[in-house]
Amino acid sequence: MKGLAKLVGVITATVLGLAVLTSYEDDRLDARTRVMGYPVISIAQVGAKGWIAIGQGDIRGVLTYAQAGVGLVTFAQGGVGLIFGVGQAMVGLVALAQIGVGVLFFLGQLGAGVQAHGQLVLGIEIKKYLTEMNGEFNELLSFRRPKRTPQGSGT
Repeated sequence: MKGLAKLVGVITATVLGLAVLTSYEDDRLDARTRVMGYPVISIAQVGAKGWIAIGQGDIRGVLTYAQAGVGLVTFAQGGVGLIFGVGQAMVGLVALAQIGVGVLFFLGQLGAGVQAHGQLVLGIEIKKYLTEMNGEFNELLSFRRPKRTPQGSGT
């Protein structure tokens, strides 16, 4: 899971950098730069809508950081991450949450998913698979690549 933590850290650092360095509209925190009609970054207490949306409630975007929000990728206390969601109460294809539903995969305390791991879960228990997947992700996302021995070399 260190690899996933690195990836989330890089994404968060990038979003914070963009949030600080972006020029905003005069009357609200919506970026002046728009793509397909939506601001690149939208920051609001309630109702932020943009490619990257940051706020507290009713937040919608592709990448969402919120207390309650919806997005393709969502980091929230409660919400929906259509592809990936991390939070306390989360629904998504892949969900990492205390309580939630991960349609394909769930990791958390209480929830359900086709593949699931946690304290009280409904789904196919996949502890061995998670251990293997964790090793593969760590290798894939590590900054240092370990040397591999060729198969069949006997060393």
